[in-house]
Amino acid sequence: MFHRYTFRPILVVLPVLAVFFLLTTCNKKPVGEITVTTKEITNITGNSATTGGTVISSGYTVGECGVCYSEYSYPSIENVCTKDQEGDGSFNSSLSNLKPGTTYYVRAYAKSSSGIEYGDNVVFTTTSNNTINVFANPTAGGTVTGAGAYQLGQSCTVTATAKTGYTFTDWTENGTTVSTNENYTFTVTGSRNLQANFKMDTFTITVSAEPSVGGGTVSGGGEYGYGKSCTVTATPYYLSTFQNWTENGEVVSTNKSYTFTVTSDRNLVANFSILSFSVTVSAYPSEGGTVSGGGSGFSLYDECTVKAVANPGYSFYYWSEDNTVVSYDAEYTFNLEGDRNLVANFIFIENYPTVTTSDVTNITQSSATCGGNVTNDGGSTVFERGLCWSTSPNPTIENDSYTVLGSGTGAFSGQINGLYQNTYYYVRAFATNNAGTGYGEEKTFMTNSPEQDDTWLYYDNNELYSSWGYIEGGSIQWAVMFPSYILEPYKNMKIYDIKVHVGVAGTYHAYFYTGEATPATLIKSYSFTLGSSGWWTISLDSPVNITAKNLWVAIKTDHEAGTYPASCSAGSNNPNARWIKWDSHGWCDAYLEGWCNIDITWMIRVFATNEEKGQRTEITTQEIPTPHGEQRSTKQKRVFQRSR
Repeated sequence: MFHRYTFRPILVVLPVLAVFFLLTTCNKKPVGEITVTTKEITNITGNSATTGGTVISSGYTVGECGVCYSEYSYPSIENVCTKDQEGDGSFNSSLSNLKPGTTYYVRAYAKSSSGIEYGDNVVFTTTSNNTINVFANPTAGGTVTGAGAYQLGQSCTVTATAKTGYTFTDWTENGTTVSTNENYTFTVTGSRNLQANFKMDTFTITVSAEPSVGGGTVSGGGEYGYGKSCTVTATPYYLSTFQNWTENGEVVSTNKSYTFTVTSDRNLVANFSILSFSVTVSAYPSEGGTVSGGGSGFSLYDECTVKAVANPGYSFYYWSEDNTVVSYDAEYTFNLEGDRNLVANFIFIENYPTVTTSDVTNITQSSATCGGNVTNDGGSTVFERGLCWSTSPNPTIENDSYTVLGSGTGAFSGQINGLYQNTYYYVRAFATNNAGTGYGEEKTFMTNSPEQDDTWLYYDNNELYSSWGYIEGGSIQWAVMFPSYILEPYKNMKIYDIKVHVGVAGTYHAYFYTGEATPATLIKSYSFTLGSSGWWTISLDSPVNITAKNLWVAIKTDHEAGTYPASCSAGSNNPNARWIKWDSHGWCDAYLEGWCNIDITWMIRVFATNEEKGQRTEITTQEIPTPHGEQRSTKQKRVFQRSR
């Protein structure tokens, strides 16, 4: 665009011409033109581009020059502008902070003594970037490179480099192998999340005890990387003595803890010598009843049964040892691991009030609501009733915090105040008469936190104890249950990831249920294939929302005879961590119902998060408190079998 000013002569009589000449020489305007041209758009990316302009001027003084651009046609200096030079000539402009995949309009401009002149309107569109993310699994196994933003159709190479002691296995995406080459090259067609998997070079250290029963326990065996330090430990039972560690019949150490550098497979034997034991039984109070079953000359792990019979007017309460309850069964059977001194405790059944404890509700960071019901005054007036609580099991009014909530029989409730946030508590209702104080059953709850961080929720101890399965093979499910009071601090958070340890490769299914006594309502299912035994993290395609209900997380698979998919760690004494179901049989507690003869804990975890994130590789240690509960004997049913 330009302006041109010219003069055209006018013939008039001389006097008029003279006057006109005098007037025009006093008010003469500049004569000239300005031409502004917008340059072609080049170097277009997702957030930048290059352009510029050319300014040609005659007769006018040119000041600031640059380009203005906008998402709307014919931008002006009221929009975003660059300031590239002063005066005539050609200039270049760099456009930055643009939005990917967006259409922009550009015009060069020049400011002069005649005003603002613009070049032609030029349009272009930024490219769309795609993100390539790379991860190492495990993170200690190696390094990965090649992540970044790429354009569609661009070639990308991601590289996995194993660290010493590890071997690269494959690249996977969403659990599926996409390449077995350390350098994986592909054409970008969209964003991708690629995981480089590494396997540690390991050797097996096997430890055993001689004799296998009665001498003691051994630990420290397992899989170790080359050059790693390994310590195996022998722990003798009471009145058993450790002798030495041997390998192929040769003594390698006389220390209980033997430390060495792993360079090959080893088979180590801890040798013990065993002594005999005695069992002493007594009654408290002595007039409460009679006891039997004690004696001497027992060997380690001999089965012993002691029996308590209450006298009239008394009731058996529990067996104790060193003031610790060991059984609520009047006929108590156990295997000997040392001398025992057992006391049968009896209570006078006509004195203490009978009271029950109600469920805990209205839990906050510092308070909760609870109550009870005095169903029997024990033969005398209940002059005080209420609640007592503690962070330890079996709270009492003598040793712990309590509040009085009236007197007499009947139901009552009240608020517990002054609690610590994010803390696990035990609470019991109590009622007191002239004879003493009676307590209701124990309830447990956890106070809320102001805001929970992302965390893994689980019961296991991260150490594989065994893998289980149906002897003849078949369909099996194993599950853990997170009670509503445990999930209360994580309410409204989401579960995007689960982590499970399996004993064999295969196709697995994850199920999420709600339910009170057993899994009842299925809220989500997810299928996946695992290529080997060990820990696996599985990202869900859509999250499971944490609500105020109990949450059951179950793993299911069909396995062949002789394979054992369900991995477990040593027991946490928590009934929520060991549920099982197989073929047409219903859900049950594997330990209490006798399907396995030890207290086990399934190795199943869930990741609670406040953000919508994908797969996690780091574990935030957040232990699930273990509710206190009484010990119960188990029945032996040889339905399941350990693989090692």
